[in-house]
Amino acid sequence: MHLLNIMTWELVLCTSSVTDATNYKDCGSANAFALSVEITPCNSDPCVLVTGEPVTVDIMFTATEDIRGGSASMQVVNGNVIRWLPPPNKTLCECLNPSCPIEEGGTHVYRHTLEIIDNIPSHEPEIRLELLNEQKSVFFCIQFPVQINAF
Repeated sequence: MHLLNIMTWELVLCTSSVTDATNYKDCGSANAFALSVEITPCNSDPCVLVTGEPVTVDIMFTATEDIRGGSASMQVVNGNVIRWLPPPNKTLCECLNPSCPIEEGGTHVYRHTLEIIDNIPSHEPEIRLELLNEQKSVFFCIQFPVQINAF
């Protein structure tokens, strides 16, 4: 009976921390494809992000060729207006689990935590994330809708 109680509590604790996957679209990936995108915190679709608050983006993807390393960029896209978000303070490899090299057919999770900056256009923006190889060519690109509220 004691074991059953422990297993029940583990199940409750594990499922209470599950985040719903975020809807996304590919925006020109050349050598990888997304398996899932999760934004934390996110309790709606689209995710409501608050200016000045931290947001964590977890992207699970599979590469279709070997990639040794590179960098990442994030932008807020609103129609023809693009606003660059501050780049990660880490290299691409430092944001990956497992780390580099990225192996063909391997599954990796890219994780980046950032703070939503002021002056972002608030009419139906989307966030675009690009992963670049060592030659600065985009090998992975996804875009997902968000709603941004001022703090």
